[in-house]
Amino acid sequence: MFIQFQKLALVSFLSVALSACAALTNHAPSHKYAQSTASKYLTTSAGRHTSNYFSNPNKPGAGKAAEANDMWFRLRENFSWTIPSDNPLVTQHRNALLKSNYYFPKLAQQSQDYIYNVVQALDERGMPFELALLPAIESFYNPLAYSRSKASGLWQFIPSTGKVYGLQQNSAYDARRDAIAATPAALNLLEYLHKRFHGDWFLALAAYNYGSTNVERAMARNAAEGKSTDYWSLPLPAETRNYVPKLLALAELVKAPQRYSLQLPSLYNKPSVTVLTMDSAFSLTQVAQLAEVPFERVRRLNAGYAGPVSPQGGPYRLVLPIENAARFQQQYAQLSNASKQLVAAVAPTTTASAKDRHQVQQGETLWGIARRYQVDVHRLAAWNKMAANSPLQQGQT
Repeated sequence: MFIQFQKLALVSFLSVALSACAALTNHAPSHKYAQSTASKYLTTSAGRHTSNYFSNPNKPGAGKAAEANDMWFRLRENFSWTIPSDNPLVTQHRNALLKSNYYFPKLAQQSQDYIYNVVQALDERGMPFELALLPAIESFYNPLAYSRSKASGLWQFIPSTGKVYGLQQNSAYDARRDAIAATPAALNLLEYLHKRFHGDWFLALAAYNYGSTNVERAMARNAAEGKSTDYWSLPLPAETRNYVPKLLALAELVKAPQRYSLQLPSLYNKPSVTVLTMDSAFSLTQVAQLAEVPFERVRRLNAGYAGPVSPQGGPYRLVLPIENAARFQQQYAQLSNASKQLVAAVAPTTTASAKDRHQVQQGETLWGIARRYQVDVHRLAAWNKMAANSPLQQGQT
């Protein structure tokens, strides 16, 4: 599943080196920018354009009901940036998007479980709704995305920046892949960069991708030469030079799909997942069985856990589809205390640990080795400080 999503992101026009969140090169924010709590992230708000028209479609106001239930509508109603639609780079990326038949359907599918909470968090903070599209640029809304620069998760935090923003990372749990934890951390980082670059969102985004110190050096170089220091004038690497135009091109199509004869797929403006707090470690395998949800979806919603069992030391947060949560709770409540204590035993036995050694044979992959030793591939990758899709060499240990 992960490899397929990675290939999709890489072949799409929006594929990038996934090296964003290098934003802290030399300067770290104070502790007030530390990771927000999950409860704050999940808190709902009346917001700016969040009319509650969930009514019978045959009654008056049905049109408003459809609009209120449409995430695309909510986004465009709250977009605030002026988009330079005639900019050559924006035009280039907009045209590339329009040529793709699968991009928007796949984006809607990938983002449905996450985008509502992202938008709610932006709404609560009064941040631009255009930023809800940033994970589409970074990871294609794939919480398991992992880059060659070791950036991970929806928001593609590199390890060092993740640690600065309170995202726990170890062999059992990586908060960068946990959307509940990573989203408030990413918004904290973006707010910090917005303030650091004196309210200029384009420069803040360039810093999110390229690093704040690097952007400031480019600005100083231009200033010394008597040139403008705005985003469009800076001498930036190709990836960063295209970073903001990609986001703006996507935002423009969401804002005015009719202008480009674009039919956007359904994307609902309502939560699709809920968060449960468990009192001990649990098996994602048994959770999937009790909740009657495919294991791959449970795994994806709880991507922060490196393996099929949550770590004994916590966190004990379990994310499930809303429509399945009640069933899981009912089924789980019927288990005896002894059965609950054995929940973790339902998962496949892990026979490997970070202390074991394996010498790579010709043609072997990390995924194959993970299956052989019955260990989660992302945990195996973390032990070896590599990406899950890294190529291996014969004789490598």
